[in-house]
Amino acid sequence: MSNPRTRKIWFFADPHIGHESDGRDGGDWLAMDVADLRDNVPDIDYAVCLGDMSHAYKPEQLQGYADIRAGSHIARWFEVCGNHDFRSTRTGDYQRIVRCPRYWTLRDGNVLMIDLPAERGNAAGLFVPEVQAWLRREIAAAPDCIVIVCAHQFPCLTVERTERPERGLYPSADVERFIRDVRIDLWWGGHIHSGPRTANHIARKWGVTFINAASASHSYNTQRCESFVLELADGSDRAEARCRDHDNARFLPEQSTTVELSRPVKLSDAGPVLTPADLDVPERYSRIDDEVVMQF
Repeated sequence: MSNPRTRKIWFFADPHIGHESDGRDGGDWLAMDVADLRDNVPDIDYAVCLGDMSHAYKPEQLQGYADIRAGSHIARWFEVCGNHDFRSTRTGDYQRIVRCPRYWTLRDGNVLMIDLPAERGNAAGLFVPEVQAWLRREIAAAPDCIVIVCAHQFPCLTVERTERPERGLYPSADVERFIRDVRIDLWWGGHIHSGPRTANHIARKWGVTFINAASASHSYNTQRCESFVLELADGSDRAEARCRDHDNARFLPEQSTTVELSRPVKLSDAGPVLTPADLDVPERYSRIDDEVVMQF
């Protein structure tokens, strides 16, 4: 860690390597983002990709991501599987190339991050019982922790465009019940990026701050590459989530926010510890049609 008493964590989503937008591939946009951080925000402690590193789950797209990761100045990266990546988990390419477990927790002192990957290759998300039970166990086992969910998708009626049925996480009643039952400080996601960023890309509901970090490329008319740097400081009960405009190498105060935490941060001198989880999630979930999912 560059400073054991602080953390700067890069959260980004949806580079869509293999998809061209505004004349450049998603991998080229992601490489530009990394170069901006290297030149202007060099003290990033680790990175979290919130999914859709690939556009069409092809091995060469995942390898392009892995090559950018390996050539970066950021020592440790952690990944959440997105819906565009999902089918590569069935071929084994995700496990072989990305090399991040499908399900994981990341513990850094009293900061607990839990990933919530996509369970299907379609736009509408599915919150399956096996994953919900695991999340409940992990949060219950960490009563003194700040809890951060690292997801690809969002609950319905939170950030912008989650009012559209095909963009939510289902069953929506189960998702809401889960959030009300447990204690979550911050929910990161991506997935939604079809126009310029607005203030509604950040929302607060059910006592949780939701932040859409998308997107790290220009895919689907986002018009510029954006991500977030989360700044944590030992002893503080607030975190700064600073939105980065990589095209213009600047932070955007108007799109940034201060996150109120449930307790003061207590960081580990050793840094984050990754713990994989071996969950038995039936493959049948991935074959449910969107129309059926959205009726849950």
